[in-house]
Amino acid sequence: MLLIGVFLGLLAALFQSLSYIASGCYVRRTGRPGWTLGAPQRVLTLLPYGLLAAFLWPPSFQGEGWTIFLCMLGTAVFGLTGDIGLFQAQRGVEPSRIASLQSLKVPIVALISCFAFSKSYSPLQLLGIALVLCSSAALSHAGSRIGWKAWAWLVFNTAGYAGSDVCIAIALTRAAKFCDGVWAASALIVGISGVALAVFALPLAALQWRFARASFPTGGECLRYAVPFALLWFVAMIFLLACFALSDVVMGTIAQSARGVMSVAIGWLLAKRGFLDLEGPVSASVFVRRAVAAALIVLAMALYAS
Repeated sequence: MLLIGVFLGLLAALFQSLSYIASGCYVRRTGRPGWTLGAPQRVLTLLPYGLLAAFLWPPSFQGEGWTIFLCMLGTAVFGLTGDIGLFQAQRGVEPSRIASLQSLKVPIVALISCFAFSKSYSPLQLLGIALVLCSSAALSHAGSRIGWKAWAWLVFNTAGYAGSDVCIAIALTRAAKFCDGVWAASALIVGISGVALAVFALPLAALQWRFARASFPTGGECLRYAVPFALLWFVAMIFLLACFALSDVVMGTIAQSARGVMSVAIGWLLAKRGFLDLEGPVSASVFVRRAVAAALIVLAMALYAS
C-alpha cells in the first residue's frame, strides 16, 4: 500500500508541475498580477467540485460532515494564502525552481503532524527530512539569485500549502470511516474542499472585479490559462489525497517534492524548445546542480520509507 501511495504522490507531483507551468505562462506572458488567475480558476471548478461532493456525500455523515466542512474551510484559507504566495513568487522565479523549492513544506508539515497526529519520527526519517532541506538549499543557488521578496513569497506559499495539507489529512481520516474505499474518500474531500474554496473565492473575485477590473484576464485569457491550470490542479488533488490515504501526510509531501525532478526536466525541455519567457537558459553546471538537488528528494523518500 505504501508503494502505491508513493506512486500516486508522484503522479500528483507531475500534474502539479504542469499546473505551475500553466500559471507561469499566465503571469509572464500577460503581465497581469498572478492573483487574478486564482478567482477564475476557483469559479470554473465550482460546478464539478460541487457535483462531486453531492454525488459522494454519504448519508451516514450526519454531523460529521459539518466537522469535515470546517476542516475544509481551514484548507481554503491556507490554500488561498499559498496561491497568493505562488503567483507572486512566479513574477521573479522560474516555475521549475518554485516547484523544487516547495520541498521546504516538508519540515513544516512534519512539525505540525507532531502535534496534530501525535506522530514521532525515527532517526532515518529525520535524516530524510533533513535531505529535503539540503535539496532546497542547493536549488536556491542553482541559477540566478533569488531576491528576498521572492523568498518571502515562497515561505508564504509553502506555509499556506503545508497548513492546507494538514487540514486535508485530518478531514480525510474522518471521511475514510464513512466512504467506500480510498478513491471515494479522496474524491469526496476534493469536492468539499473545492466548494469551501469557492465560498472564499467568489466574494474575493467580486471585490477584485469591483476595484481592479482592468487587471482581470479577458475571456480568451481565461480559456487559454485558467482552464488548463484548473484541470491540472484538479487531477493533482485527486492523486494527492489518495496518496495521503495510503501512506501519510509527511510521506505524501516528500513524494510531492519529487516534482522538483520533474520540473527540472520540464524546464530544460521548455528552454531547449525556445520558451525562454518561461524558463531561461542555464549552463550545464547549473543543470547538474539542479538535478543533484532534485535527486536528493528521491533519497529522502527512500530513507523516510525505511
